[in-house]
Amino acid sequence: MLPQSNLQKSNFADGMIFNPDQIKVNDLYYKQKDALLACYGVGVGILVGYRDSLQVKIENSQLVLYPGALITSDGNIVIVPQKHIILKDLVLTQFKDETTMYVYIKYKETLTDAQDARKDREQKHFYKIEESFSVELREKTIDSADLFELVRFAIDHKSASQLGNPKNPYSPAVNEVDIRFCSRVSTSKSVMNYNEKVMVANIFRKYADFLTELAYRKRVISSSIAASFSNKIVGDLEIAKFSAIEMYETLQHLLYISTKIKDEIPEIIGTGFWKNIIRLQSLFSFSESYDASYYDMYLNIDSSFFSKVLMHFGNAAIHDGNWDDLNGSEDETVKETRDYIKVGSADDCDIIIIGDDIAPFHAKLYKYKEGFFIEDVSETSGIYINAERLSKGMKRFIRHQDFTVLGKHGNVLNLSGQ
Repeated sequence: MLPQSNLQKSNFADGMIFNPDQIKVNDLYYKQKDALLACYGVGVGILVGYRDSLQVKIENSQLVLYPGALITSDGNIVIVPQKHIILKDLVLTQFKDETTMYVYIKYKETLTDAQDARKDREQKHFYKIEESFSVELREKTIDSADLFELVRFAIDHKSASQLGNPKNPYSPAVNEVDIRFCSRVSTSKSVMNYNEKVMVANIFRKYADFLTELAYRKRVISSSIAASFSNKIVGDLEIAKFSAIEMYETLQHLLYISTKIKDEIPEIIGTGFWKNIIRLQSLFSFSESYDASYYDMYLNIDSSFFSKVLMHFGNAAIHDGNWDDLNGSEDETVKETRDYIKVGSADDCDIIIIGDDIAPFHAKLYKYKEGFFIEDVSETSGIYINAERLSKGMKRFIRHQDFTVLGKHGNVLNLSGQ
């Protein structure tokens, strides 16, 4: 069982006689430590998936460290069992202008006198060693092995008076918490369950089918190679367990092969397929430092790396135009045979929604299994899915139970009849 508090072990001195209580403390310590290392592998960094991952956030004008665990460069395990307030009454005037502050976590060992090993005053004492942590907020520390950097934030009083949580945690602005500075740790526990494997296999099977069709129609060798590799991923998912790092490297290689299609068929640029390849390249651009929780294998987290990658691989396989015209210009024939549902305020839409900020042609819906991919084609008012705005030009998978709103005035998209 994984520990829910600081680890604790006994300290033995030469010549001491062990008693059951001492041995029990040490047995439990090593079992807990072995369990952690077996689940998460050995490596420097935050342990992704251990309760919550370590995060630093702004909460009620306080700088707060959330629960989690990490392995230091010396191999020590640091466990934060509950929320920890780093700084109260946080205002930027506490710091110098135009400076960068760093939040470090430090491993500590504390000796606690427990009891006599025997009820004999001449017998040596034994002590319990409690492994714990301390958190420090300071300016940059150079080459300090016992400090692990969690967060940094750049301060500029001219831009704002308050420090805040980032609107985009992977590209924070000045006076926002930058949580990308944690090392990648190779994990063995962070693997997909059966249902997630089936979902991923379906996405890459569809991607392979798309590339096979492209290779057949356009005689593109690289497309055929990428299709074969995508089919290999489908087969591997059935017989192999993927760790987060293994899946990361596999998908990165598939992306690399897919980018070679442009060399053979330059007209692919500008298509929906190529736009999603470009988005995938930007996702894989974080290689040295990033938020470790972003690279968790759990696929039901919309903000996770793998869910975004799968969404774009899935979107790349959606082709709503004529294969002979890869630039996707819609002529009348294409309109008649389109495979999407047209949503908007115009009379020729399949789903008509009336509203002051609803465009005549507001959105496209693509039927896929138990839900839809939705694409925003409006000019200004946009689409909101569970209160999060969909980026222009992107497709997003939604289900019937998702709360989807068109425009800023709360026009709900009802999918019950579709």
